[in-house]
Amino acid sequence: MSWMKENKFVAGLVGFTAVVGGVIFVYGNSQGDAFDEKMLEYEDLKNKHTLLQKSKPYPDAVNLKKRQRGVNQYTDVIDAVRSALVRYQPGKLASLTPEQFSDAQVKVGKMLRADFEAAGTTLPDGCKFGFEKYAKVQAKAGATAQLNYQLGAMQWLLGQLAEVKPEELVNIKRAELPVETAAGTPAPSGRGGRAGSRSRGRASKSGAASEKPYQLMPVELSFTATEASVRDFLKSMVNSEDYFFSIRALRVRNERQTPPTKKDANFPEIRGGGAPFQPAGANPFAGIAFPDDADEGDGQVPAPAPAPAPSVEGQHILKQVLGSEKLHVYISFDILLIKGAAAGAEASSAPSNG
Repeated sequence: MSWMKENKFVAGLVGFTAVVGGVIFVYGNSQGDAFDEKMLEYEDLKNKHTLLQKSKPYPDAVNLKKRQRGVNQYTDVIDAVRSALVRYQPGKLASLTPEQFSDAQVKVGKMLRADFEAAGTTLPDGCKFGFEKYAKVQAKAGATAQLNYQLGAMQWLLGQLAEVKPEELVNIKRAELPVETAAGTPAPSGRGGRAGSRSRGRASKSGAASEKPYQLMPVELSFTATEASVRDFLKSMVNSEDYFFSIRALRVRNERQTPPTKKDANFPEIRGGGAPFQPAGANPFAGIAFPDDADEGDGQVPAPAPAPAPSVEGQHILKQVLGSEKLHVYISFDILLIKGAAAGAEASSAPSNG
């Protein structure tokens, strides 16, 4: 005890060394256990990797062929759809001045109005066929190309509608295109230097990512016509060879909301006579002549009574059943502007193999 008192520094150093050594021993032992666990995991993964290298991975040859066949069929479908859409590409759109577009719009409006008047169709007041906005203001110079393409598509489609002679053209509503609004024109950056360059770079990248190979031009159309007229119009719309129309919604409502009643089926007269038609009653052979009923003098069988026929008034229900009743039609559709070079231009610019 006296030695420790006399050699306090040495005794403290020995004690501190013992404590530190114990801590190091405990820590090293624990790290050794963790090292052993990691080595066991490594050996397990190594064995699995070796096993995978020696075995043939999934899929097998049969499933691989099925997968490749499905990919090829999907590619064929994509190519067929692309070939069908390529023919709708107008190529580079004609660039018009605002004045030229205004003149074209007025000309198309007069032609369509004349077609509908010749068909006996009632038009809404102040109808400009979807371009009412530009009856008072001029289009932006950067929007005339797309507007002129849409104007041509509207002229073709409404011309098809005039040919089926609808009773009334109720409404035409054309949604504004992005190029018509301020949002459709990129705003110039007011910041200079590197910060402005970075913002312009981000904008160009996002614009390139959001660029689509087509432009949607939404239109809403409502009119009143017969069933046959509606059918012919829709048929011409989906079979157009010049423009691609995509129908989003179609609503058809009968002009008459109540179903036919027995009164509508009233056939009051018999053709050739004034007596009202009466059912045969219990005798199913009433009105039919038999040989026994013939006069014994001439031996001739009398002609049967004429079959009852409905009068003009009694044909009302037949017209409803046969589809002559007017229909109120609402169509929401898109005119698709397929971007890219026209199909003919692509074919002519392609290199020749000869």
